[in-house]
Amino acid sequence: MAYPKPATFTRTLLCLALWLGTLQVLPAQDNTRYLLDQAHRLFEAGHYAEALEGFSQYLNGKPEDFAIQLKAAICLYQLNRLPEARKILLFLSEQRVDERDEAWFFLARVAHASHQFRQAIDYYKEFLRLAPKDHPYREMVKDEIRRCALGMQLLLEPESAVVENLGEGINTPDDEFAPIPSPNYADRLYFSAIRPGNVGGARTDNDLPDPVLGHFFADMFSAAVLNGQWSGVAPLSYLLNSPLHEVALDFSDDGTRLYFFRGQTLFSGDVLVDTFRTSLARQYYTPVLFDGPARPWEGDCDLFFFNDTTLLFASRRPGGYGGLDLYVSQYR
Repeated sequence: MAYPKPATFTRTLLCLALWLGTLQVLPAQDNTRYLLDQAHRLFEAGHYAEALEGFSQYLNGKPEDFAIQLKAAICLYQLNRLPEARKILLFLSEQRVDERDEAWFFLARVAHASHQFRQAIDYYKEFLRLAPKDHPYREMVKDEIRRCALGMQLLLEPESAVVENLGEGINTPDDEFAPIPSPNYADRLYFSAIRPGNVGGARTDNDLPDPVLGHFFADMFSAAVLNGQWSGVAPLSYLLNSPLHEVALDFSDDGTRLYFFRGQTLFSGDVLVDTFRTSLARQYYTPVLFDGPARPWEGDCDLFFFNDTTLLFASRRPGGYGGLDLYVSQYR
């Protein structure tokens, strides 16, 4: 048997090792590319917590990718993790990179959200200095500078009210909104929320199930005070919450009727009335349409009921001044 010469044998082993190494690197590259693509899709869908996880894993291997560092910082800002976002953005603002103007913009947003209005103005102005003349944020930033100036004035005035977060018994990283105090129970609160677990699951804009990139629809919830803290959050009946958006609007003065919105979007649907029947009676009953002047199916929104006789709402209906206008209607 003829054995290969030592040099030839060594070259063969080296080529084999390189080939095997390539087989290992290619799947790793594919996994990294998939991880990053998925994080980008989650980011565009507004799933910032999940996107941040993907960006963070990617940055463990490529910490010098400034564009992804910016995306991670934006996720932190959207999740209200402001000190962490600020640390990354300050670093990016000092680099000679394409993302520098965006870093200044979000530095300003972080300072603005922290009520550091003087600092926010400086950051906004630095963004305007660096950003292209046709940058879509420019006009909005000029308005934000005016708001910061007003904020500085308000900070000099004595506080007329105390603003307090209701705490983690009610609030989550998702959206809680439209709070309504119960007219009958001082320790009870109703609100709406868009969060995991809502009826219908996560779906696309085309109403197709998508647990990864889909979004949840709003459901209505109740909460009560226990030992001085808001807790006991529970969804309203499955006969009220549906796979569509449901948003609590108001109660009648005596608390016997709940007015709520239901629609495929938050800006187009119907206003319904529920009369708090028993669970057994609800099986044979569906909420009735509210008979009033507002037309939510045509985009009327933000309905506010007062004393059972006055209705305030916003509308883009013809005859207005442009955009959303405010309307009032009184029952006679």
